[in-house]
Amino acid sequence: MNGRPIFCVGLLTVAAWAGPLKFEPAEVNFGTKGQNLHVESEVKMTNTSNQEIQILSVASDCACTAGEAQQKKLAPGESTILPVSMDTRLYQGQITRRLTVFSSAGSDELRVNVMIRAFENWEVVPTPAMLPTSFRNQEASTVVNASYLGTEDITVLGATTDQPWLRAEFNLEQGRKGGRVLLRKLAAAPAGTHQAQLTLKTNDPKLPQLVMKVFVPVVSAAKVAPNPIILPTVKAGTMTTREIVISGWEETTAPFAKLPMGSVEAKGRQPNGDYVFAVSMTPATAGMSTQMLQLGADANTVLIEVPVILKTDAK
Repeated sequence: MNGRPIFCVGLLTVAAWAGPLKFEPAEVNFGTKGQNLHVESEVKMTNTSNQEIQILSVASDCACTAGEAQQKKLAPGESTILPVSMDTRLYQGQITRRLTVFSSAGSDELRVNVMIRAFENWEVVPTPAMLPTSFRNQEASTVVNASYLGTEDITVLGATTDQPWLRAEFNLEQGRKGGRVLLRKLAAAPAGTHQAQLTLKTNDPKLPQLVMKVFVPVVSAAKVAPNPIILPTVKAGTMTTREIVISGWEETTAPFAKLPMGSVEAKGRQPNGDYVFAVSMTPATAGMSTQMLQLGADANTVLIEVPVILKTDAK
């Protein structure tokens, strides 16, 4: 059978083939590492066949992992070093990658394993943090837990954020090298999908600060009527218009409205505070189309999106 053993599992026959190259160690295990690190290791690669082998290439199933044999030709029984590197990037959890060494005798696979945390010796959960979606003028909160995994007497000393409307309250828990952070979004937070920054101050000489992202989705209580906005059917090349009413607008400035393939004109404000706009489109061709009307406090923010639907007849 020329080195090709046969195993029987129930009614299924499986042929297993051992390649000509032997890796020592059989797998690369980088252990636990932090994010955005470049880690390296070496593997001894030996030609176990009875003929000379030429190493053609080393391919990876991910651009984050690489390997390159130091020697391209191996006599029977000869060994060379295969340097292996990996970029941990923003991955999290147990990661397995595969390097395939292609040679004149076939191909052999080397597995590369790593456990990636946001911070190498710290467990911060969740990372990144996300507050529940809330309305403007309402508070919202979530909890972040931080623990030091080493044996040294290291812990979190305090927590801060980069936004005045997002408070971080840290409580050291007895018996733990860490504690819990209560993240509290104040009612003054503006509407929008915000990305804030939480900084945990520590007495860790390697990582005196743990910096992480916090996503804070805040929605406006404003409503648009009608929703969706269905414009009157017209022939191609003809303008069609419909008025809409925006109620419950909480911003200090009037709504900024834009429609990618149309126009929006402010028509004034009603006694109850509602805003009135005219939405117009001039379709060039027949058919159905849907655009998104965007409303925000200014040109750079989008607080509300409403579909604008139009059916156009041929001329």
